[in-house]
This record gives sequence, structure tokens and C-alpha cells, in this order.
Amino acid sequence: MAGEPGRSFSILLPPDGAVKMTTGTVASPSRSISVDRFDSFPRATGLIGPSGATMLYVGATRGALRQDQQSGSYSGNFVVTVVY
Repeated sequence: MAGEPGRSFSILLPPDGAVKMTTGTVASPSRSISVDRFDSFPRATGLIGPSGATMLYVGATRGALRQDQQSGSYSGNFVVTVVY
């Protein structure tokens, strides 16, 4: 992110249960995986670095797989809000 050096910001991540990864075009529980426990570095707040830039890293945990989970390439989208 870029901004005024030393300025603070806060980070809002998706809540548990709000994000799902899916595969294929047919909606079914066996073609969906939950994404929970989002975390970031910096955590909930940070400061823009002296150069006017800061990196923001975001990770999450994949939910448990079902016994009948379909194999395939799963994808999903989520929003991270930075309040500057």
C-alpha cells in the first residue's frame, strides 16, 4: 500500500463463514470448501513506512474436507478493507 509516511491504518478482514472456495459449475456441498480464520500482517492496525509504502500480507485456513469432496481446482474471492 502507498500513503503518507507514518500515517496509521486499520485492516478489516472477512468474518468466518463469509468466504467459500468452489470448483465446477454445479453448486453442491461436495464442491465447496469454507475459508476461515483470516489473519494479516500487520495485524489489525499498522503504519505506512518511511518510504511511503507498506506491504500487507493476508492468510486464512481452509475448512475441513468432506469424505465425498470433489477433486479439482478450487477458487474464491474475498475483500480486505484498509481504512486509511
